[in-house]
Amino acid sequence: MAVAARFVRRGLERYSAFYDKHPYPTSFMTCFVKGSIADIIAQIIEKRERVDFRRTGLFALWSAAYCGSAQHYIFNVLFGRAFGQATTVRVALTKASADSFIATPLLGIPIYYACKPSIEGTGGGPIDGLAEYAAGFWDFYWKPAMVWIPAHLVTFSVVPINLRIGWISFVSLGWLSFVSMTSHK
Repeated sequence: MAVAARFVRRGLERYSAFYDKHPYPTSFMTCFVKGSIADIIAQIIEKRERVDFRRTGLFALWSAAYCGSAQHYIFNVLFGRAFGQATTVRVALTKASADSFIATPLLGIPIYYACKPSIEGTGGGPIDGLAEYAAGFWDFYWKPAMVWIPAHLVTFSVVPINLRIGWISFVSLGWLSFVSMTSHK
């Protein structure tokens, strides 16, 4: 157990040091890997005969661009400027609320749904994806908040800035797996 703990600690230290020097590439690659794993899990849950690597690659690119690079900017730069860098519960709740009720439903999820027809290869365009988003807006608005507000209380009060995207990726992998399981039963 001590060997595993040392291995994890060293890995986090190296990740943290690399993130300090290269935050955007680190965020991008972290979420590219997370997106790849999440989509492969989703395809297994969907009981596909074989993995659609085109879909996996496109989802991984979306994940890397938005969940990695854009969220690094939103959470670590923009929110820091807007709400300060304090790690108090009040500031953490403000940042978690700003993400859950503004950034995610008005930016993150619409961007995903605009890209979804291309990612899934359904032949539709961005308007088709946004129409799907609009039809389920309230579910997309409230359900993620039930997961992300508590997760982001940890993100913004406990997790160091240079580990936030890694933490969010870990939570997101669980969230996306749960969404895949419940939507493909």
